[in-house]
Amino acid sequence: ADARNRERCGVGQAVKDNAARVEKDMEAAEAQRKAEWADAFDRGPRIVIVGGPTGSGKTKVLYALRDMMGEQIIDLEGLANHCGSAFGFVGHNEPQPTTQQYTNDIAMEWNSLDPDRPVFIEDEGHHVGKVSLPVGLYRKMRTASIVLKLDVPKEIRIIALREDYALPEKKNVEDDSCNDSIPTDKDISEWFSNMTKAIKSLERRVGQKRMNTMLKMLQGGHSTDFAREALEYYDGLYDKHIANEDGSADMKGNGSRAATISTISVDNMEKFDAVAVAQQVIATYNELI
Repeated sequence: ADARNRERCGVGQAVKDNAARVEKDMEAAEAQRKAEWADAFDRGPRIVIVGGPTGSGKTKVLYALRDMMGEQIIDLEGLANHCGSAFGFVGHNEPQPTTQQYTNDIAMEWNSLDPDRPVFIEDEGHHVGKVSLPVGLYRKMRTASIVLKLDVPKEIRIIALREDYALPEKKNVEDDSCNDSIPTDKDISEWFSNMTKAIKSLERRVGQKRMNTMLKMLQGGHSTDFAREALEYYDGLYDKHIANEDGSADMKGNGSRAATISTISVDNMEKFDAVAVAQQVIATYNELI
């Protein structure tokens, strides 16, 4: 019996030792992979950062740059299945990838770019939802020499947010050509649930009173007031992020960004025009190079 017990103990220890070796090997492989990708982003095209506070239409401008003007872009939010804010998961039916998959997807896009032409990338924090940007790319983004900040009037941004997020308003659209996009009652119920969850996640940052105010606006269907309240909060955060050396990875304000931030004023628009803004982006970029 003692011999059998010693044998079982020996087998058990061997299994534990093997598991420990496998875990150590996996950690070493992951560290090597991260180091390789960090170095990989040292090569490649010049990054041009397209920034601006929430609702500035940055993603729409990126796609106008690509589809209408043939420019190179990387859509970090699209690859992450998340729009970056507390509300960023709302409207995304697909789950977020793992950080490892996200890094691989970004690296594949990066390696496909023409190194002799610029690539336009939206100004992001170190995390997009639950996934992290590759360290090498984030470092290159924060040290990019050209940062273009979109300055869009708040009223236009509010309209853009309502178009992008206010799902119940889309139910009232009477357009036979896009019936497939009209939300169902189930869609709206899920939307309310997700928006409520997102608002409650902000309580520690905005306080209970402000959180309750936002919940009442949501429940009452006051989408314009809700959007304005959300912008009041996010605008302050973004002003710190765009100027800070490390962005939202260091919100304490230690160090300023190396680049000169060039502001692109978006005026004379009743509704956001991504193509017109993209043209301004290219014109400003050409003046700076």
